[in-house]
Amino acid sequence: MDCHGRMLAHVLLHESDGILSMSWNYPIFLVEDSSESDTDSDDYSPPQDGPAAYPIPVQNTKPLLTVSFTSGDISLMNNYDDLSPTVIRSGLKEVVAQWCT
Repeated sequence: MDCHGRMLAHVLLHESDGILSMSWNYPIFLVEDSSESDTDSDDYSPPQDGPAAYPIPVQNTKPLLTVSFTSGDISLMNNYDDLSPTVIRSGLKEVVAQWCT
């Protein structure tokens, strides 16, 4: 939900597992409109001298949110509405994750 109480996204993480903890990666945390990209600006121009096929830019995404579950699973999410987070199946119970930046 946003600051006005409107639903932004509904993400189903683990249907039957309870959430033990959630931790934001604070230096990276900034909720922005994900509908805009770096190439949406009008001043973008593709390179003039280069191959016919432009290289795909590599996105160096760092996890933004860690969610720990009662099953021992830990989800590393790249944004607040990540539909396919990286899941670590630790098997540990009562895991609490914290960021160290």
